[in-house]
Amino acid sequence: KSGHPDWLQFVALVYPLGRVVSLFDSQQEQQQQQQDDYDWTVVCRSRVVGCLPPHDVIFREFRHLNPDARDARYASPQGVYESNCGFDKVLLTWSGVEYMYHVLQHNSCSIPDVGYRVLRLF
Repeated sequence: KSGHPDWLQFVALVYPLGRVVSLFDSQQEQQQQQQDDYDWTVVCRSRVVGCLPPHDVIFREFRHLNPDARDARYASPQGVYESNCGFDKVLLTWSGVEYMYHVLQHNSCSIPDVGYRVLRLF
C-alpha cells in the first residue's frame, strides 16, 4: 500500500537480522569487541574505514584520540583508497548490517545495487 518497491521492504526486513550474529559470539568475545570497536563519536552503525572521517562528524574535537589519525596510511580524506573508486570498493566497519550484506551477496539475492547500498549505510 505504501508504494515502496518490494526490494526496499525486503531490505527493511533483513536489516535488523544482522544483530542475531552477535548472539552466537561468546559473552567474553562480545565484551572485548565492544571495548575494541566502540567509537562513541560516530552515530551510524556503518562507516568507511581506512581514511579520515568526514570533518562534519559529531564530536570531531575528540577524533584526535583515534590512533588511526596518527597513521600516515589513514591520515588523509582519501586514505587507502583511489580517488572515485566507488562505494563497492571501500571497507566498512564490521557490523551485523555488513554481515547481512555479505550473506545476501554470497547467495546472489536479487535486489538492485541501490538496495545493497541502502542496507550497508542505513
